[in-house]
Formats: sequence, C-alpha cells, structure tokens
Amino acid sequence: MLIIGEKMPNSFHSAIWLLAIGMSLVNIALAQNQQPCNSKATITDFAWFAGHWTADQNGSHIDEYWSAPMGGVLPGMIRAGSPEKTTFLEFFTVRETPDGIDLSVRHFSADLTPAEKDKALVFRLKCISREAITFENTGEGQPRVLLMERPGPGTFRARNEIVTKDGTVRKIDITFIRINH
Repeated sequence: MLIIGEKMPNSFHSAIWLLAIGMSLVNIALAQNQQPCNSKATITDFAWFAGHWTADQNGSHIDEYWSAPMGGVLPGMIRAGSPEKTTFLEFFTVRETPDGIDLSVRHFSADLTPAEKDKALVFRLKCISREAITFENTGEGQPRVLLMERPGPGTFRARNEIVTKDGTVRKIDITFIRINH
C-alpha cells in the first residue's frame, strides 16, 4: 500500500515519482506478444509522453507534466499531495547522452528544499519497445528499476522496484491517465 506523506523516507519520495513518471516495464517488456526490447533510442521515442497526466493513489493525487522533446532533452515535473498540501515536487529530464538515454530525477519539498542533497538520481535506459520502457538506477538510492508500460494512447503504468536490505523487491505501481497533450 502506497501512502504519500511528509514523514515518508526520502527513498519512498523517490519511489513515488519514479512511479509517477513517472514510468511498469522490465518484466512487461519481455511478456508475450510484445515487441522485442532494445537499448537504442532517441529522445523522439519519448515524445508520446508530452502532456498532462494524472493519478490518484491511496488518498493522494499526482499531476505529471511532460514537455515536448527539444535539443536532445525532454523535461518534466510531478506534483504530489492533496488539495490541502503538496507532499513533494519532482523535476526530471530524459536526455540523450553519448552513452545513450538517461533519466535524471530530483525531489523537492514545497519550498524547494532538495531531497537528494548532492546530485540527481540517474537511470540508464535498459530496454525500449513500442509497449514498454525500462530504466535502471546507475548509482545509489532507490528505486533500482523504473518500468513504464503503454497499454493505450491515453494511459501509462509506472512501476518502481525497490530492493530492501534483505534483497526483497517491493513493487509500487501507479496508473496515469492523460488529461491533455
């Protein structure tokens, strides 16, 4: 059960966005009847995300906004909370690098105090197909894997996979609905 609140550890704030951006993928990309996955992509492969997406999860509301790609970068942001309080903000970029596509994420409080003190969480594109995208965390922190599934033009599902100290994988899923382009 996902509960968004101000006393949540930073790793769960990170997990929520990554869900939000967003983005349900590793096992999904390998499922039956789906295109084979590959790790080659350009920023235009992510253009379908552009627009306003929304989700409601366990009493919390999430708004996710993606800009159109330009100059090798697709920026976006997430706002999570309730009508009474913003729990956190997340800013992210999907960008082309010499090594491939990276997703960088930073989380902030409503007054823009950063949750990640030193640097952004960075995820490397592992697999992309027409139906799914998988990113893997390249450093410390959680989640370790971000998965995004596109079941239709107006919906995407995001999964954060958090690995606990004992090696157990906790999966947090959020389904987003497109509000507009």
